[in-house]
Amino acid sequence: MRKLLISSAILATFATPVFASPIAGLVNTGFGLATGQQDINYAFTNNGGTATGTACGSSTGRCGSVSNASSFPVAWPYSSLPSSSGAQWLSPNVSATGDALTEDPSSNGNYRWTLDFNIATNPNTAWFTATWLTDNYGYAELNGNTITGSATPMPNGYVTGTSFGAHSGFVYGMNTLTFVVTNIANDSGFNPTGIDVEFTGSNVAATPLPAAALLFGSALVGGGVFARKRKSGGSAAV
Repeated sequence: MRKLLISSAILATFATPVFASPIAGLVNTGFGLATGQQDINYAFTNNGGTATGTACGSSTGRCGSVSNASSFPVAWPYSSLPSSSGAQWLSPNVSATGDALTEDPSSNGNYRWTLDFNIATNPNTAWFTATWLTDNYGYAELNGNTITGSATPMPNGYVTGTSFGAHSGFVYGMNTLTFVVTNIANDSGFNPTGIDVEFTGSNVAATPLPAAALLFGSALVGGGVFARKRKSGGSAAV
């Protein structure tokens, strides 16, 4: 009887359901940072243009900084996500006062912003929703694949937030969310570039127990039942 109870308890432990939780590492741009501070969560890459980003550690390479919401690219609140989200504009280069610098006077700039996050449980259960703005336009990729609905309409990518999300395409371990941005050339004056990203929801469940482990638990229970019957049969023969 004791073996049966122990085996049943083990199987019950294996079968105990686990709950989903938000995906760690999906952070809003500029979250918790002051104007002018670097956001090391978002790596910046120049694929062609004048924006360089700033050095921000060997693991990240180069990144951008929180830019002044009162001047980039147009005055608050028209071009920023709700202040309650904590999301702020990132620009590759900013002045001492946090103003975004003018870029790409004669040819379009092409840039990439990447956010890495880890999934240590079951990637098949992962999903997220988000909203982003950019100057001037672009699209998002998850692990190299374009996310449907992520394209920001021209020419108002910096005043109209675009909602998007992903319910597939995640992998176990490190995942990369990339924002591919084009900054339209403009030699007539102020011409910044950047992104503003807010995650509105995410979830991922723990990895389900492999089938082999469930079979092992069933075998333990079955073994306990068999042992009990054998003992009962032996006692009856005496």
